[in-house]
Amino acid sequence: MDLAGSESAKRLHGKARLTEGSFINRSLLTLGMVIRKLAQGRGQEHAPYRDSRLTRLLTPALGGNARAAVICCLTPAAGFADHSRETLKFAQRCSRVTNYAVVNETALPKAVLLRR
Repeated sequence: MDLAGSESAKRLHGKARLTEGSFINRSLLTLGMVIRKLAQGRGQEHAPYRDSRLTRLLTPALGGNARAAVICCLTPAAGFADHSRETLKFAQRCSRVTNYAVVNETALPKAVLLRR
């Protein structure tokens, strides 16, 4: 899933684009909150998966029985230093999230045949 960063209101023209940008920003904010809660460790606070569609879609990858990879892109341009710093903070929080992926196995070989 390509999130492509937050949307600036300066670059958005028109009411529809502004509304879309606000939804993107809200989803990214919620994703950041979920990652922050998961990075604190299990049993801490409730992660607000239901607060946006994005986090609902990513629930199995973030806190479930799955392996996930997060790729963060940076730019060396001085004008984007703040964005790059925040991206690095986000990547650091993501690296602290631990998932325990386990292969789901069926107890009986006949059960696999019955599902077909």
